Amino acid sequence: MRKVVLPLLMLAILAATADAKPRPKVAPQSKLAVRSLSISMAPALKSARRPRKNEKKNGLLKPLAQLSGTLSEARIFTADTRLSDLENDEAFKGFKSEQGLLEVKQRGAYYIYAQVFFEIYQDGPEYHNRVAITVNGQPFALMQTGLGNKADYGSVYTGGVIRLKKGDKIGLKTVYESRLWLSAKHTFLGAYKIGRY
Repeated sequence: MRKVVLPLLMLAILAATADAKPRPKVAPQSKLAVRSLSISMAPALKSARRPRKNEKKNGLLKPLAQLSGTLSEARIFTADTRLSDLENDEAFKGFKSEQGLLEVKQRGAYYIYAQVFFEIYQDGPEYHNRVAITVNGQPFALMQTGLGNKADYGSVYTGGVIRLKKGDKIGLKTVYESRLWLSAKHTFLGAYKIGRY
């Protein structure tokens, strides 16, 4: 508690010495205000707990993972194709990965996200360039650059919060035929645990 009050007192001293005019003595109410401020900050300080021993392991506090694309050129993927050309990034803990899927090892609330880079595909079918983040094969969030002939070129990012249980699998799947760049900087998929449920 003293560590909180000390900086406040130092600020008060600096403010008091900033101009040359002598200031009147501090009234008792001002002292009470400083004390009540430090007391009201106490709950916030208590909530900022230190990580537990098992949370410190490997320097990571909660499960997190990211998979990135491995291809060096744009390719066409047919509709309803799971994107499997993804591999583990540096940040990877608390998940399993296999053929472009992240498998959850711990139940909880997660933020899952992805970015896909769509390439120009003017000679494709009328509806093209749409990809979904999937959970257990079912669409969770969609990414596309437009509709019909305007569905071309550029990166799209999406994400959301979802409750997941052990064994759930997160992936990317084309909804329509799509021409995609699956290189590491263009296309990725990731998740991290944000809480319990």
